Amino acid sequence: MNRSLLVFVSVVFFTLRLDAQTCQTNATTTNFFTTCDGGPSYNDPDDYTIRIRNGETMIINGDVTITGTLTINMLGASALVIVQSPHTLEAGNIIFTGSATTGKVLEVDGAITVDQTLDFGDFNVDVDGSGSIDAMTIDNADNVDCSGDGDCPTITSTSCDDGASGTFCNDVLPIELTFFRAVPTGSNVELKWQTASEENNDFFTIERSADARQYEVMATLNGAGTSLSSIDYVFRDTNPVFGTSYYRLKQTDFDGRYEYFGPISVFFTQVDASLIKIFPNPVEPGQPVKVITGADDNEPVGVRVLDPQGKMLYRSRTSGSVSSVLLPNFSPGIYLVEVTAGGLKKMKRLSIQ
Repeated sequence: MNRSLLVFVSVVFFTLRLDAQTCQTNATTTNFFTTCDGGPSYNDPDDYTIRIRNGETMIINGDVTITGTLTINMLGASALVIVQSPHTLEAGNIIFTGSATTGKVLEVDGAITVDQTLDFGDFNVDVDGSGSIDAMTIDNADNVDCSGDGDCPTITSTSCDDGASGTFCNDVLPIELTFFRAVPTGSNVELKWQTASEENNDFFTIERSADARQYEVMATLNGAGTSLSSIDYVFRDTNPVFGTSYYRLKQTDFDGRYEYFGPISVFFTQVDASLIKIFPNPVEPGQPVKVITGADDNEPVGVRVLDPQGKMLYRSRTSGSVSSVLLPNFSPGIYLVEVTAGGLKKMKRLSIQ
């Protein structure tokens, strides 16, 4: 009797375990966290199967994590899977199975993350949405269409196979950029960027602009081709633009396709506010005054002289680290000298005796 009860309990448990690993649409529109699980998130350490019947829709309306393989079985035409924003569907592998009929749609407005392989199984699938798909490997995407209707998620993958005539892999980003920065260093501007992965990356082009509209080519750097490891790149602009300038990065594939990153802005000056000085001080009427800023020879320096009430009496524009300014023959007294250089502005008191 006890043994029979044990067998019965084991069979019931095994049956429930199978049911827990499979979920099927039961209406025209089925929410995962209504039919498959109570939510608000689901984590399964094993494999899982989602079945979408002909003409029905499965909506992933929460975060779903499948450690093993997620099989998406699309039965018949007009089967639709929607990953809603801001939710994530994550799995070790994702495999599409089902009938070979057309009309299947995968809409990704949230995110799909696949640790290993996303296998479309040569099925006719239209991928839409404004979210993202990130998979280490994408296989059997011969009949998958993404950019045909102009609506395509961001797709990243280190390896993508869409056969000889497929176009889906054209939408896969050739590099995954971790960061792109510009930092003033001494008399240079240093650009740094890092790629997490690269696929068929031929070279980078660094472009610079003073107004964020018209760009000039500064240099080209070879890419790594195809790489699964992070790679750091550095370029030094040894003749930077004073003030605010803009840099952007152009990445070009071996087949000539390219993509832009940026622009990013940087403010460059040789001026140190703590070094701005007026010499000599006091000064005699008609005696030249030296304005010390540390500015580069080509970097503009503005000088204004004001009376104690703030009324402007004199203005001059010069350049360089040390500029000589011949002031008008002012009467003895205390004046304010405003020095503008490198985007900095400093007020100094000047005594004329």
